[in-house]
Amino acid sequence: MLTIALLTSATKRLTRGPLGKFAGDDFPCDEKDVFRDAEWARGACMIRCRGQKCAKAVALCEKLTHCAAVNVNVEGTIATLKRESALSAATTKRKTLQFTRNLRARAPGRDEACAPELAAKFGATPYVHVEAAGPACEIACPKLNCTGATAMCFDLERCTGVDIWFGRSLTVARLRYS
Repeated sequence: MLTIALLTSATKRLTRGPLGKFAGDDFPCDEKDVFRDAEWARGACMIRCRGQKCAKAVALCEKLTHCAAVNVNVEGTIATLKRESALSAATTKRKTLQFTRNLRARAPGRDEACAPELAAKFGATPYVHVEAAGPACEIACPKLNCTGATAMCFDLERCTGVDIWFGRSLTVARLRYS
């Protein structure tokens, strides 16, 4: 399971999971050592992780005064350095979410049904799981983007985490509740 922890500085955070803009804004850096030529990664300071702690990325963030957080992907292989933003201050500084990559129902918490109007508020598309044993809040993640599900979880007081399930042709986020 991947959770948020503080770095050595009280103002810098280590976040894990597909937080994207919720972790802060991207900024470029000369130390970038992965996806250097990828168009989609332009303007992002991305560092390959060697081990779960991503020590190289953490040390670089500690050196850079404008770096507020290190966001590690759900697989634990790539870290993206982030600068603080109004959105990150209102979300990741306010609430800790746990992200788990699994094959369904293995993260802590319980399931609840989604309110369709809430999903629509965040531009999220509920995913109807035909074999579901009971009510669950599952959101489709188009192009591996689970922003809508993450926004919903930040907005819902009892939501504590998001399970990410990567299928062959579909990625689904499942909200978990306390």
